[in-house]
Amino acid sequence: MATEGTAISNEAAATPAEAIEHHEAADGKVGRLVAQAGAGAAEEPQLLDPATGAPAKGAEPPLQTPPMPATISADALNIVHLPAGASIEKIKVVGADIVLEQPDGSTITVQNAALKVPTFVIGDAEIPRETLVAVLGENGINVAAGPDGSISVVSNQSSGGDFSDANGDIGQAGPVIDLLAPTALQFPALEATELLPFAADLNDTPSIIPDSSSDPSGIFVSDRQIDEAGLAGGSRAGDGSASVSGVFTISDPDGLDDIASLTINGQTFAIGGLVGQSVVGQFGKLTITAYDPVTGVAQYTFDLVSPVPSSGIIPGTNVEQDRNIFNLTVTDVDGATASATLRINVVDDVPVIGITDPASSSIVEGQTLAGNWTLSAGADGVSTVDVKVGETTQTLTLTAGQSVAFTLAQGTLTVNADKTWSFAANSNLNNAGGTNVTFSLSAKDGDNDTTSDSQTITVTDGAGPTVGPESGSVSLTLDDQNLSDGSTPAGVDASSGTIGFAAGSDAIATIVFGNTSTLTGALTWERVSDTQIVGRAGGVTIVTLDLVRSGDNATVTATLSDNYASHPSINADDLASLGSVKVIASDTDGDQAEGTVTVSVSDDVPVIGITDPESAQVVEGQTLSGNWTLSAGADGVSTVDVKVGETTQTLTLTAGQSVAFTLAQGTLTVNADKTWTFASNGNLNNAGGTNVTFSLSAKDGDNDTTSDSQTITVTDGAGPKVGPESGSVSLTLDDQNLSDGSTPTGADTSSGTIGFVAGSDAIATIVFGNTSTLTGALAWERVSDTQIVGRAGGVAIVTLDLVRSGDSATVTATLNDNYASHPGINADDLASLGSVKVIASDTDGDRAEGTVTLSVSDDVPTAVADTDSVTEDGVLVADGNVLTGSGGTDANGTDGVKDVQGADGASVTAVTFGDAAGAVGGSTAGQYGTLVLNADGSYSYALNNAHAVVQGLAAGQVVTETFSYELTDGDGDKSSTTLTITITGTNDIPVITSAVQSGSVTEIADGVAGENATTHAQNGAVTFADVDTLDTHSASFTAQNGSYLGTFALAAVNQAGDSVGWSFQVADGVLDSLQAGQVLTQKYDVTVDDGHGGTATQTVTITITGTNDAPVITSAVQSGAVTEIADGVAGENATTHAQNGAVTFADVDTLDTHSATFTARGGSYLGTFALAAVNQAGDSVGWSFQVADGVLDSLQAGQSLTQKYDVTVNDGHG
Repeated sequence: MATEGTAISNEAAATPAEAIEHHEAADGKVGRLVAQAGAGAAEEPQLLDPATGAPAKGAEPPLQTPPMPATISADALNIVHLPAGASIEKIKVVGADIVLEQPDGSTITVQNAALKVPTFVIGDAEIPRETLVAVLGENGINVAAGPDGSISVVSNQSSGGDFSDANGDIGQAGPVIDLLAPTALQFPALEATELLPFAADLNDTPSIIPDSSSDPSGIFVSDRQIDEAGLAGGSRAGDGSASVSGVFTISDPDGLDDIASLTINGQTFAIGGLVGQSVVGQFGKLTITAYDPVTGVAQYTFDLVSPVPSSGIIPGTNVEQDRNIFNLTVTDVDGATASATLRINVVDDVPVIGITDPASSSIVEGQTLAGNWTLSAGADGVSTVDVKVGETTQTLTLTAGQSVAFTLAQGTLTVNADKTWSFAANSNLNNAGGTNVTFSLSAKDGDNDTTSDSQTITVTDGAGPTVGPESGSVSLTLDDQNLSDGSTPAGVDASSGTIGFAAGSDAIATIVFGNTSTLTGALTWERVSDTQIVGRAGGVTIVTLDLVRSGDNATVTATLSDNYASHPSINADDLASLGSVKVIASDTDGDQAEGTVTVSVSDDVPVIGITDPESAQVVEGQTLSGNWTLSAGADGVSTVDVKVGETTQTLTLTAGQSVAFTLAQGTLTVNADKTWTFASNGNLNNAGGTNVTFSLSAKDGDNDTTSDSQTITVTDGAGPKVGPESGSVSLTLDDQNLSDGSTPTGADTSSGTIGFVAGSDAIATIVFGNTSTLTGALAWERVSDTQIVGRAGGVAIVTLDLVRSGDSATVTATLNDNYASHPGINADDLASLGSVKVIASDTDGDRAEGTVTLSVSDDVPTAVADTDSVTEDGVLVADGNVLTGSGGTDANGTDGVKDVQGADGASVTAVTFGDAAGAVGGSTAGQYGTLVLNADGSYSYALNNAHAVVQGLAAGQVVTETFSYELTDGDGDKSSTTLTITITGTNDIPVITSAVQSGSVTEIADGVAGENATTHAQNGAVTFADVDTLDTHSASFTAQNGSYLGTFALAAVNQAGDSVGWSFQVADGVLDSLQAGQVLTQKYDVTVDDGHGGTATQTVTITITGTNDAPVITSAVQSGAVTEIADGVAGENATTHAQNGAVTFADVDTLDTHSATFTARGGSYLGTFALAAVNQAGDSVGWSFQVADGVLDSLQAGQSLTQKYDVTVNDGHG
């Protein structure tokens, strides 16, 4: 091994075989290699004491050294196991292998070790990494650290370490030597060594220092940091964080011109061609961007080009260390080198997932809720997302069309790869309180960073059941002439109809009849069960109503069992109404819907009607829709005749049938489903409106007829209008451009386009208006619809030409000759020639006008009238600029109208309101607000919203106030115009001012004067206030319940007094059903409407109190008879005679609970009289009488005893 020092000595005698080899070292120093020949076999080595160097005392005989392998490879953990006694102090690189030269001259080849330097274990001792790096360096082998912490050879040697340098520094060899057993290696005696002095040191070693400090091994290291997020696929793509720049400094005591090259990761570049060179690292590229040969400062840029896989550090770690390593070696012209390391650390880019909340996280059962989710995958990418509901997880692949779905008790959750999700809630949940479903999304990127988010969905109870639109009510008609004793006997007469219900979010549980309170006629109605009602007259069943449920429908059948005698007319086949009954569907949550069954007897007349639409007018080009009704009667109607003018078509009343009329005004369609439409044509010549009338007529089976008609007015639609940006153009000519002008260009022209928008009719013509508004010192002639010429002395000075293109017109002004009548002498002023209208007319004469303003060469300013607007209780500030017509920040589209300022520029110099002068830049008070108008034309108008006139404006009503202002240009020319502010009213809702409105009624007690003959009445007035004094108010009311007693009504609204009177009436007899002290509270909501969408409501409360009505005995005379059994006749004195019966009664107070007692009129009556319990449902009490035959023995033949018992029924209320 090489030794330090400047001289080598050996006490052994030199031999003739001694040879000396001189060479020049890489650092420029002259050295020598001493070699000697062997002098015989070496003695056996002895163990030495490492402290003294003497043979170890008591040492065991030396162990036999195991043979050294010729080749060896690292195991799966990249560890090379060498036998004890092996040496790693002499190392060279051959290709991809590392060769270890042993002291005896043999070699051990470690295969492929240069690609990834393994860990060496000699015997049982592991060589520390720092020692291994030092030994490699001492043998002239450069290594670099990889992204996983491994080291590899970056500059292979063709031979082993060079031991010729007597001054070579191997670092601290102790750790390696300590691994060897303490032996005295006795070799043959060395030959004498000749000592030669070293030559002078002619070269200094260069250095390279990056912008950092050295690591523990002494190599200069620079740590720089970049961010994956800046990559094209990163979360901050394009923000520059994926690149980093820095510097390193090269120096040489011999001068920078002594530097020859720079080697980066094994690639060598001449120092003069260093700039622009690039070296590709593991994940990016290092580029040298500048090098200063005077200072030795080199600048570089590193660009990350791909994401960095996980380093194995905990996922989510933000910095990945040493992921791009560049080993830098600078070499001077004499071959001396210096090294440094540049390490680029990469900040990991982590993914972020999020679930976007929908507008509401609640969903009604049976409906679907949809939302989105977001994923910022980051530079490492995400290919799948885990979707979890409860304890169940599914993996969603993020490719087009992929999705995962969860079928739950509450519904189906679907999450899609296109970053949408939906939840389809199930129907028929017993879910009155709502239930929650929670799902979460989680993702893991390419280097195991994770992210997650969750969403909770609340499923609420849905809509209740409803009646079908076509089957909410049925009418059942019976005819007594079909009975067995009628004129056309057919046995029992029956009529059926079906009430259809549609379940809401829950299934329909029951469908039953309602109560009988709305069934009328001369029958007594009894609700026998949920599905049967019977109507009787004198105890005889006349009509039976039966209900049969099928699915969510109920078929009600009315059966006429016997003749109904109470028709309103004699000998007339009329129709008697028996009222109606409700059919009630209830769902599992208890929500209800009602249909109605109407029952009538013996009326066969059909009735047809056309339901007027909300308005019988339709604008041309639009469609009007309506309905028609048909009550066909018992004899039936199968067709309807539809007539327009003299044309009639027959409509068959089967599903899908219709008839259509194609008219000049449009197309009328009448459908068998009882709807009709009229689609009016557009582009009608229809200024005054036109009418279309159609009628419907029907005939039933016995030729009864019915008809109705409908008139439709087709009105003219909107007329044409000018486009919002092209209603006016200004054309300016300059006579200096004429052939005899100062800047001759021939004829001077100026063009502009007026754009129109057609209304309901096409635009027929676009022409010039008359010349009355064209001015100046010219005689104007309207040569045609599209040309106007202005002449002076018969010479054509100005020509205006109009060319139409579609619904636009381009107007071109041509200056043909000099215009001599300018107001100033030798002044390039602008003379106004006035304006002309461009008129667009549609097919029925509606017109819109644009304006072409014409001027010649005058530079004086022209102020153009400005408008703006504010709204009561709305936009209170209007702003803009009278000079530029733009720059406003208010909500409307008007910001003033652009003024012509002229070449000299202009500013506002005066402002007035009426006769009151304002201050430019200050406040000018108007009638309803304040204007601030500045010299640069900017203005702001603030409405005094509290002003009584402003608050009194009705919806759409306007008032205006006008300010005047004056412009002055740079040379004193002036122009004045106005700024008009339009104030538009909005609706103010009415306010109820009356106190609480109520009334009370008490039933007149039995026997009191007026009972059942009095009509109770209550009244009052609802008063209100409305600041919109021009509003015309209406009033309506709604009863809070449909079963109220009596009649509630409103009087006409007192428009002047802002009040509406109310009244309530109820007949005393209607109150008989109320118990004593029973209270009914009836509430009516009275709503005042101002006709513009504003309403106010007050509730009127009517309290009705009942009194007691006494029960009435309804049974016939009750009696019984008993005759004593004659002597000797069978049963004499052994028989008990018995009699019984029942006392029946009626009580209009149907809620009363009755009791019964009796009193015997005599005290010595024979036998026993008794009462049974009262039959509360049947309103009766049974009685019985018993007497033993033996008790009657005392009676003489023919003797008669009369015993009377008074039975009293008590209603419990006196």
